Amino acid sequence: MIFNPALVMPTKKKSAKKSLAYTARRRALSMDELRRVWDAAEEIGYRYGRVIQLLILTGQRRSEVANLNTDWLDMKERCVTVPAWHYKTDRQHTYPLSAPAVAIIEALPSYKALPKKLDKTHYLFPTDKGDRPISGFSKAKLQLDAKIAELGEKKGLPPLEPWTVHDIRRSVKTEMSRLGVPHLHSEQVLGHVLPGIGGVYDVHDYMAEKRAALDLWGDQWA
Repeated sequence: MIFNPALVMPTKKKSAKKSLAYTARRRALSMDELRRVWDAAEEIGYRYGRVIQLLILTGQRRSEVANLNTDWLDMKERCVTVPAWHYKTDRQHTYPLSAPAVAIIEALPSYKALPKKLDKTHYLFPTDKGDRPISGFSKAKLQLDAKIAELGEKKGLPPLEPWTVHDIRRSVKTEMSRLGVPHLHSEQVLGHVLPGIGGVYDVHDYMAEKRAALDLWGDQWA
């Protein structure tokens, strides 16, 4: 009989710990919930309240709106171009501005105070010193939640289910689908890279389609 050492070697025990797989968030605010966020942001006003309203109108990421500056902004063409170095996908991203978004920007104290000759970058949501864009969104979110609760209590509304600022982006995408905006067009609004071979061969800028989508969405807030 041939001795097989594998038969007596101890087997390796499986780890009791389960792998912590990432679970994508699914929270999308309804139109009624978005309007509650919008109304609370209106009460808060400049600066953080206006950032939240622009997030609702554009579907962009928080940093892309909070860092909005004169180098990115083209009010003549009604659009914003986020440079590749600042963008998550390392690609330049241009998105149009709807009429309500233009109105918010034009009413900003920082925009009204812009010098006629722009010899340097000017942030639209600067800190008090004006040398950098605002941050500290955790504190601002708490203020916004408190205002939502306050306004909701006055109207006899139930508490708003927990949400994050990034959930606004998912909510805009979802509501655009409800309005009939084609999936590809809303993906372009959000700046997602086209997957597969389509992302290699389709170099259309989709500006007209993005403008139509955001104008339609902006009509909900006019």
